[in-house]
Amino acid sequence: MSEPATELTLDTPSLLASEEHEVAIVGRSPWYLAWRRLRRNWVALVSLGVFIVIVLACASGAAVCAARRAHRAERRFTPPTRSE
Repeated sequence: MSEPATELTLDTPSLLASEEHEVAIVGRSPWYLAWRRLRRNWVALVSLGVFIVIVLACASGAAVCAARRAHRAERRFTPPTRSE
């Protein structure tokens, strides 16, 4: 006669892992896994830092440029002048 089939449940992998290694499986979010992987790659971290510096420079440069070169009401309708 044949053996009866074993009963499969949703928690079978975690039970097997705890029985075999005596450690429970811990679920991790995709964000945590991505951050852990990114921390191991120092070239990617340096590139991320450079990217953040560029974004901050663009944002602050746009604000400074807008403040310095804003169209003033008294000069709005005057023709351009030639400065030498």
